[in-house]
Amino acid sequence: MNFHFFATVHHWSWSRFKKGNFVEDESYEWRDAVLDRRLGVRIRETKYFIFFREIRYKQREHNYWIEKAGGWRIKIPFCKTYEQTRIGNWMLLDLPLLIFAIWLMFSYS
Repeated sequence: MNFHFFATVHHWSWSRFKKGNFVEDESYEWRDAVLDRRLGVRIRETKYFIFFREIRYKQREHNYWIEKAGGWRIKIPFCKTYEQTRIGNWMLLDLPLLIFAIWLMFSYS
């Protein structure tokens, strides 16, 4: 399981194994991911925020493994792609808040 610390609203929902073949939804943009998985991303943009939904799956012989994620990101003007927005939110929001939380934890110990 991956550890994620996000100040932006982010959630995971796990669906372990499901029987049958996975059918890729056309509303997602699909590409290959690591470890023989496929990644689908669907993005909706508002004026200040970006809502994303990710689906990762790995097809096996009689079943598939699936992970779903979703959440909100803050729209950054100089970020043009979803990956740039994800990294930009992590650098500008999540990393400084993580450092601040660690500093608070050790300063009051």
